[in-house]
Amino acid sequence: QKPGDHREQCAQIVSELLEVEVQVKLFKQDDSHKQFRLDAKKALNTRIGQVSATLKSIQECTLGLVSMLSPIMDGSEDAKKQFVEYIVAERFADEAEVGIMTQARSAWPKARV
Repeated sequence: QKPGDHREQCAQIVSELLEVEVQVKLFKQDDSHKQFRLDAKKALNTRIGQVSATLKSIQECTLGLVSMLSPIMDGSEDAKKQFVEYIVAERFADEAEVGIMTQARSAWPKARV
């Protein structure tokens, strides 16, 4: 890897993220997907909110998320997949940020999921 390549990779990733954010914003504005968005967010928030520091909780949450997300990721249109990927990443990032600000150790259960 050449020096400076990481900057190009980072710039490419940022560019891709900005493009995804535009697509997700358009998806959020489409009223025909409103119920899907609400259901997906509710299910995701419920699952992630149930994670605690026990191994059993981490495993249950992981399995629950996989079973919830698999049908969406296997059979849905690209816009729905992209929306779900985005909200999952956003939710985990928010959880980690809050956990780290209060006590770094508390972010680990979510990170394991």
